[in-house]
Amino acid sequence: MRKIFIIIFFFSNVITGLIAIENIKSIIDKAKNEEKNEITYNIIKNGEIQYLKERLSYLSLALLNKEELKILRNTIFAQYGYNFRTPKIKKHFEQFYWYRPNNNEDIDIENNFFSKIDEENIKKIKTFEEINENIENIIEAKDIIGVWHSTFPMPAGFNSRFVFYEDNTFVYVYSTMREMAEIHSFSGKYFIKGNSIRLEMNIKNNYENSKDIEFTFGYGYQYKNSKIKEIKYKKPIIYKLPITKPRINKKYKFMEIYIGDSFFYHHSKKPEIKY
Repeated sequence: MRKIFIIIFFFSNVITGLIAIENIKSIIDKAKNEEKNEITYNIIKNGEIQYLKERLSYLSLALLNKEELKILRNTIFAQYGYNFRTPKIKKHFEQFYWYRPNNNEDIDIENNFFSKIDEENIKKIKTFEEINENIENIIEAKDIIGVWHSTFPMPAGFNSRFVFYEDNTFVYVYSTMREMAEIHSFSGKYFIKGNSIRLEMNIKNNYENSKDIEFTFGYGYQYKNSKIKEIKYKKPIIYKLPITKPRINKKYKFMEIYIGDSFFYHHSKKPEIKY
């Protein structure tokens, strides 16, 4: 009986270890894809529709042009076999083995056919498609100076945040509450363009991570002894995000603003207070 117990205990530990290794690998892959904003390109260019099972990040959408956003939105329909009438769009999806167009009778767009994540992603993409840089600016750059945090209560670990300065420079700092983070922040110049904000990134601060990993309560798996390495770009990388006018949140009595796909709360008028 004791031998059986020892054998069961041994194999249960082996299985637990293998699951942990697989979880870590999945976390690392996800972090690398998301923070390099490659997921949307993989969906559009390579037809990797498995990424549509997750919510698309606003930073990855901010890198896309109007045509790419349109293709991305239609990919959500294409995965279910939607038969497109536009030849150009239909031809794009015919290159992928998984696209099997039907007569559209099985796709009831109006009656909860899509998953909740599908609906959220469609709505989010449409918001980016509605960006119009040619209309009158809805706000001025001076209206958003300060620190804007993505959650109202300031947690023990900072969540993602924008920091805007008077000289039209900005810093975007990623949440410290992520697992196996690859990037710390990026910065550059910002400009209000119509109903959007244009971020011209010329500096990115990546983590130089060791191979040592530890599990922490509240933060999950983390690299040990990570260092920050600055990377400078000769040609800035452009992000375009929808933005709204700042307004008072009636519940919290805080100024809030909608950037990308989320509300950010005004925690300080002093940009230097960003950490």
